[in-house]
Amino acid sequence: MKSIQQSSLLGYFVRRSESSKADREEETGTAARTQSVKSGVLASGAGEAHQDSCNRVGEHTFLATPLGPSDRGWLRLGASEDSPPSFVTPASDYGSRKRPRLTVGEEPRAASPLSGAGSSRLVPWCSRAAAAELESGPEPARCVVNIEARGLLSESATPKRTHGPQTHVKWSANGSAAVDEWSAQHPWSVHVRDSAGRSPTDPHYDPSTVFVPPEAERKMTPFQLQFWKIKRNYYDTVLLFKKGKFYECYDIDADIGHRVLQLNYTSIGRADMRCVGVPESAFYRHAIRLVDAGYRVGRVEQVESVLAAKANSNKVCDRRLVKILTKGTVVDEAGDDVFEEPRYLMIVVEGDRVPGTETIPLGICYLCVATAAVHLGVLHTSRERFTELEALLVRVRPREVILDFSSERLEFLVRSCAAPDVQVHRRTLRDVPPNASLVAKLSAICSDVLALRACQGAASFLDELLIADQVFPLGNFYSLHDMAPTELYERLELDAAAMEGLELFRTSADFNKDGSVFGFLDRCATNMGRRYLRRWLCHPFRDVARICDRLDAIEDIHQMLTSLSGANEMESAEEQHQQHLFSCLRSLPDIERSLVRIHALAVDRHGAVMFDDTNQRKVRDFLRILDGLATAVELVGRIRAIAAQAPESHRRSRRLRWLLSDGAVPLARIEATLGAFLDGQVFDADAARHTGVLRPRTDSHSLLATARCEKERIERELEEELAKVRHRLGRVPVRFYHRVQERYQIELPADVRNIPDDFVLMSQTKQHRRYWTPTIRSLLTALNRVEEDIETAEAQFARTVFEQFDASYSLWLSVARMLGEFDALTSLANVSFEGAAGLPMTRPVFAEPLDRAASHEDVAAALCFKELWHPILALRRGPSQFVPNDFELDAAKHPSMVLTGPNMSGKSALLRQVSIAVILAQMGCYVPASSAYIRVPVDRLFTRIGARDRVMRAQSTFMVEMLEAAEVLSHATNRSLVVLDELGRGTSTFDGYAIAYSALWYLTFRTRCLTLFATHYHMLATEPLLRPAHHHHHHRSGDDDDDAVSVVFAHMGARVDTNAHEIAFLYRLRPGVAAHSRGIECARLAGIPEDVIQRAEFHARAFLQDTS
Repeated sequence: MKSIQQSSLLGYFVRRSESSKADREEETGTAARTQSVKSGVLASGAGEAHQDSCNRVGEHTFLATPLGPSDRGWLRLGASEDSPPSFVTPASDYGSRKRPRLTVGEEPRAASPLSGAGSSRLVPWCSRAAAAELESGPEPARCVVNIEARGLLSESATPKRTHGPQTHVKWSANGSAAVDEWSAQHPWSVHVRDSAGRSPTDPHYDPSTVFVPPEAERKMTPFQLQFWKIKRNYYDTVLLFKKGKFYECYDIDADIGHRVLQLNYTSIGRADMRCVGVPESAFYRHAIRLVDAGYRVGRVEQVESVLAAKANSNKVCDRRLVKILTKGTVVDEAGDDVFEEPRYLMIVVEGDRVPGTETIPLGICYLCVATAAVHLGVLHTSRERFTELEALLVRVRPREVILDFSSERLEFLVRSCAAPDVQVHRRTLRDVPPNASLVAKLSAICSDVLALRACQGAASFLDELLIADQVFPLGNFYSLHDMAPTELYERLELDAAAMEGLELFRTSADFNKDGSVFGFLDRCATNMGRRYLRRWLCHPFRDVARICDRLDAIEDIHQMLTSLSGANEMESAEEQHQQHLFSCLRSLPDIERSLVRIHALAVDRHGAVMFDDTNQRKVRDFLRILDGLATAVELVGRIRAIAAQAPESHRRSRRLRWLLSDGAVPLARIEATLGAFLDGQVFDADAARHTGVLRPRTDSHSLLATARCEKERIERELEEELAKVRHRLGRVPVRFYHRVQERYQIELPADVRNIPDDFVLMSQTKQHRRYWTPTIRSLLTALNRVEEDIETAEAQFARTVFEQFDASYSLWLSVARMLGEFDALTSLANVSFEGAAGLPMTRPVFAEPLDRAASHEDVAAALCFKELWHPILALRRGPSQFVPNDFELDAAKHPSMVLTGPNMSGKSALLRQVSIAVILAQMGCYVPASSAYIRVPVDRLFTRIGARDRVMRAQSTFMVEMLEAAEVLSHATNRSLVVLDELGRGTSTFDGYAIAYSALWYLTFRTRCLTLFATHYHMLATEPLLRPAHHHHHHRSGDDDDDAVSVVFAHMGARVDTNAHEIAFLYRLRPGVAAHSRGIECARLAGIPEDVIQRAEFHARAFLQDTS
């Protein structure tokens, strides 16, 4: 294509292909994605959002502000490069002639309808002034298209707009412009102001409201008025408005639905507004997509039937906003468990600085709507770093964070350290009246005022979303560390750097669970078990008694399961019994989440009118939960029977014994309560499975019984009327024909003559005609009314059943928790006794006495592992390809180890496997080693592994390194394990060495914690102050302990052939200091050009001579 001089015009328009293929694509909702744009076509933003509503008749659509007649038209491009473009106004050049057809993806064709046009071409245009007016609005235009060449427009992308003024201009066949009727009649919907009359540029503008003038309301239809009465208070919420069998979006919500969901606009525009819609059954699928795109989604339900509206003299059926969904509160009410991980909403309330310190308290409340679990507590953190909050964000991974009364610095930190898809709001939450019983339950977890205020803020936010009664009444309250009031214990603390550096839950490469420590441990059969396992990995024990009891539990479970296995190779009955047990466990639904869904149905008072099988699906979901509970109860009984057959030596764990007792699960009471639902005492279970409707087994429900009798009477009278018609017409074949909305039509052959005058024609085909008689019309009206009464009565009965089931929530939850914990213990048992083929797993040994009354502050920490291996690396590479190592540290003699060695020799892997071994041991799992000895449990684990910067916080790699080192030096104790990898590498050699040496000395001789220090600063081995003889001169004043301690030096072995320029990594830990880091050999392995390598070797030798 030849280029011409760039025009100073801007074009804003979208067009639709007239090919049949594109038509079919638009009908399936994909045309908006497949229309790539060339030849003067813009496919972006709001212009794209309205193409379907305007283009079904082949029209072009312009996105622009209201313009004068001379501001838009057609641009004629000349046939040659030298021909300048000329303007063609619709009125002067077109008249009533048809425009040239423009096909998607092609250049504009010759403008043959234009007199004297020759081979020139036309493209629509609007002036730069008009484009500037569009761009100068409250929000930038989504896309600007510059006409740079003949028929070819190039896009310059700008941020997409979601809300803001816009007008949709249609071009009719004769070229005249007709502004979208709704926008023209209601300019307030284009030039938006909030309820107080403030424009979007006002600093106090409230985006959640929109001002609807009273004179505009008087001109609206009843349905439009109903919509805007809700929308004006929820303008920042995408409303899915129930209308018939569809949820529809109107006006600006329709634009969002079209752009985000690729939904087509309706051809005419229902309610005289732009409109898109989805079926009832597809609500949650589309709502979740909108929520994940960052929108709040409101669900507006029809709560009144058409007959009831007529009876109440209402012009439209009553509709109400029943729920608002956000990123942190959306749940899968369809029961499909589409979310693998729980979605958390977190509330943070910042307190005042503690006088005389730099500490700031933070009230925290985070909750999961799907499981109704509410966690609350207080974090005392530094005003500069908020380290504890950062660790909590990494561990919980909330999808939505609300900062109440917070500083800008806190907001900045949360946004920078949270995941990229997390929504962060800074707002003032309204107060709600305190509930005495609720406050008492919360105070058992944490009585701090800030924590209660955060929880109150969460309650107010859920109340704003109309879902507070689905969460707090269930009373599932925990501390910030996932512990109930009866489960409070000391834990091993892990900060954000440790969880990320050790890849506990996600790998750093692809953020996937596979390849993480949790992925290695996760052999659970249920999501309930996975939640327990994740909690244990986050919060390992510090209490030796608890650690040993969990180790006993996994050994007891292993013994119970292996005792069922036969001695021969053929499967015995016991083996089949074991397989059946775990097959049943895998088939269980997520009972915890299911119970919350049933609770939501029990407290629902809206009575939404559904036109599809939604209500039947809810009933079937309820039946599925009942069947799942029945299976769960059977499993509990089987597990108890297996445990009862085990010898006393295989029932050592106190926790497991309690878990299998009636104290944890009152089995007899649960079986009796559940039996009432399954045996038909509460409702007719057989009929419910067949019809999807809950009905009483007997006619004890008076209203429902009366309505059924009335329905039977009307149906008999309809049959009698059919018999009368047959008698009147003689031998003519007569039968009833039923349509969805017009049932009981009398169907007659089309050739029948002498039709009675009172017969009203309702439908016909070539072979048949169908009629209503006055009697049928009257009876059908009565039948519709009584069927509605039956549906209302059945809905009330179903809610009664749900309420009765929900009243036993604590019983059902006990079953879910017991099986979840048993599932997690079984997963640890499988990992502990299977491990990796060829590599050992061992039970860790703790030397600290189990008597917690005694003081153990003077006991020095120590670690000793034999044949220690990395669980993930060994499984990925194969057991034969991994080299295990022995490792030992003793704070009484040599608390610190300086680890040197070549690059890529396995130093970082050793650091990680030692850290992972400690975590696994203290969570009560076997350790990947042939033996493991831990003198006293570690209280905190600090890791400084890898190099990364934080651009969002304006922190360089070295600053991040120093901040993490400061955290270690400030908070490490003599019971801590510190793992530092190449501290000081991010700055100059001399500064880095000085920092590394000083930090090592401080941790070794002042803190006396277990320290694993990997470095390339080999000169540390020559420092006299790191030797025992110099310890006394630098000890803190007042210390009486003069026992000399020292630093142990070790390295990862490697074999180097200097002549062949080859290096072989041995991955074996050896005593002493490595001679070289072998960085040049690694550079050669990486493919650095040989010229560069040789020059590097020359300068390395020269530098070594100078320093020596």
